[in-house]
Amino acid sequence: MAHLYTHSDEQLVMYTRFPVGYPVGSPVDGVWQVPVLDRFNGQTVPTELIAFDDRSRTFDPRNAGIHFYRNDSKFASVLKNPRAWVKAFMDFGYVLTPDISLGDDMPSWMRQHITCLSRAVGVIWQQRGMNVIPSLRWRSNEDLPFVTAGIAAGGTIAISNYGFRSELSERMIFRSGLEEVLEILQPEKVLLYGSADPNLRALLDDKTDLFVYQSPIDIQRSRAQVIEDDDAAWKLF
Repeated sequence: MAHLYTHSDEQLVMYTRFPVGYPVGSPVDGVWQVPVLDRFNGQTVPTELIAFDDRSRTFDPRNAGIHFYRNDSKFASVLKNPRAWVKAFMDFGYVLTPDISLGDDMPSWMRQHITCLSRAVGVIWQQRGMNVIPSLRWRSNEDLPFVTAGIAAGGTIAISNYGFRSELSERMIFRSGLEEVLEILQPEKVLLYGSADPNLRALLDDKTDLFVYQSPIDIQRSRAQVIEDDDAAWKLF
């Protein structure tokens, strides 16, 4: 297994664009040299996933996980200096690696770099004793060799289908990639931030233990729908 070495933090940032604090000599994997995350083997999963900038919303941080399913600009400071956020995140039981957008018009090397950057942040947090769960994102199956690099099989991973739900073509990209991810990593647990229709749930339930987490907006919509259904039922009497 290869290891990433630089002589100083300045060289680390200049040559790799990795954040300051990335531990020199940490293992990397594949021809893309993706930072390796230790497998999270915990038997428990978060009871809820909270956005990194909405942490006050939870009453039970030890059982909650922090996610970054937000606009990239909101967590740019986290990517630049993840060490500065350790104290703020340390009270939480879990933290997902940053979910950085991959654009269709991005060259492959840029998608690879973004994946490496997200994992590098996760390595920094793992080195400080945090329970880190890798969040995976792809735009085509061609991304999957480097997206799955550096992640041990049989662990826990996180995914999100926000942004993949409205168009059939987007849902097909997500499902096709997910099928391959499940074959490559064979995860014991999958945390899905979003929603699972019957077909998607059947795919995941057949391969792994699935845990679905809704966004606050989806939760509000679900509650509103319940109230609307109850009102409609009362009108029948």
